Amino acid sequence: MTKEKRIKLKKEKRNLRNKNNTKSSNSRKNVLWMNDGTKYVGNIKNGEPHGFGTFYCLDGSMIEGIFKDGKLCNVKINDEKIYSEIIYTYPDGNKYKGEVNIKGEKHGEGEINFPNGEKYVGNFVNNNYHGFGTYTFVDGTFLFGEWLDNELVNDCGIEVKNIES
Repeated sequence: MTKEKRIKLKKEKRNLRNKNNTKSSNSRKNVLWMNDGTKYVGNIKNGEPHGFGTFYCLDGSMIEGIFKDGKLCNVKINDEKIYSEIIYTYPDGNKYKGEVNIKGEKHGEGEINFPNGEKYVGNFVNNNYHGFGTYTFVDGTFLFGEWLDNELVNDCGIEVKNIES
């Protein structure tokens, strides 16, 4: 994605978030319990998630994002459909912040942080590290390069952090 598209996407997201977070007689922030036992906290319009909010899933995961008429909202830029940036917290403590595809998979630019302090920042395709990205380990060493289906295929460098005793 080009820098211009990223800037335009950020503006679209900000405008959509500001538009959907304005309170009106038809839009209110509240708690909505779903039939399957999940809970939504955020703006509601006509009995459905609408605006910025958080879904709390039964497995302990959470999805934060912008919703419209009960569905995760998408933004179109030059006929390219990109889903709003979400923050997804997994039951095991992993936390993903980035773009998702229509199936809800990590897809596009994003960052995943693991409970042990490691993280990956870069591109994803269908839930896999794919494209350029950096995986950083707890001790500060990192792998940077091109990834294909979670495997580093073109190593652009590794830095070993010196640890003094």
